[in-house]
Amino acid sequence: FLFMAQAKLSILDDAKRAGWTGYSYAFINGTSGVLQFLVLPFAVKHFDPRHIFILNPAVMLACTILLGVRITSPMYLTTATLVVLKTMEYSLRGLAHEMLYVVLDYESRFVGKEIIGLIANRVGKSGMAVVLSLLTMAFGSNDEIMHYLAFIAITFATVWLAYSIQLYRTLGQSEKDKQD
Repeated sequence: FLFMAQAKLSILDDAKRAGWTGYSYAFINGTSGVLQFLVLPFAVKHFDPRHIFILNPAVMLACTILLGVRITSPMYLTTATLVVLKTMEYSLRGLAHEMLYVVLDYESRFVGKEIIGLIANRVGKSGMAVVLSLLTMAFGSNDEIMHYLAFIAITFATVWLAYSIQLYRTLGQSEKDKQD
């Protein structure tokens, strides 16, 4: 949302803006592919994979705070943040999502994946898209609404980080219980 708003302000020519957006997403997809097939398989073997649960929301919070402090960010800052967040979403999120279900029994894993896949992913993303569209129609993309959106994003990222730390500790405790 912020990327497209900033692109409309920074790049007035539609063709150049489309090119910038296309190159940005091409870079995101290429980087995600390298992470998925080269970096993450190596990293999971040599590092505690539970760190991914904390890495995702911590980076999200840092990027959100960075953009929240400077709502009228330069295009390169907004693009860099989009690249980081989308790359993490396309590569790390899938890995973390699957790792979460490994510790569950078959029935819980099946039901959990269905509920989260349907409610959290599809309804959550669609609902947020509708809310952002309605806010844009009602208020435009002025700085005042951007400050509110930044505050909401920082709040959700903070809550996500808190729950991720709790999940990290819970999984660590369950591994200790299995060893004992």
